[in-house]
Amino acid sequence: MDKAKEIYTISDPTQLWVIAEIKERDIAAVKSGQDATFTVLAYPQKTFQGKVVLVGNQVESGSRTLEVRIAVENADGRLKAGMFADVEIITTILENVLLIPDSALQTESDNQMVFVALDGNKFEKRVVKLGLEQAGRVQILKGQLGEE
Repeated sequence: MDKAKEIYTISDPTQLWVIAEIKERDIAAVKSGQDATFTVLAYPQKTFQGKVVLVGNQVESGSRTLEVRIAVENADGRLKAGMFADVEIITTILENVLLIPDSALQTESDNQMVFVALDGNKFEKRVVKLGLEQAGRVQILKGQLGEE
């Protein structure tokens, strides 16, 4: 009998890792300690929280991605090993920005625009310059009221 042979592995299902693959162009923005959120197919309406604990050191040559490890609390046991997750890593927090639902955007030629409600039933068409997008919302950089 070989005593070095592994029979089973003991793990703690209340502490899990989510392994994410980030694109090579995003490597500089991801660091240990950043917050991450994710969803899984089994619970599409639930957003889970985690924290980046390890950023890999080798880019996968075929996919041009880097492995990132995210620690997750799983006290209720809903998350299972092997589940697929859709992960967002929070790399920047912007404060005091104008956000609108992306459904409010209209496209005319090459321009993005919105209709701004004035007094009564009057609306003004305004060409806008967009910033970052996340979770169905988009940042407006130019085109705000009082802006030339």
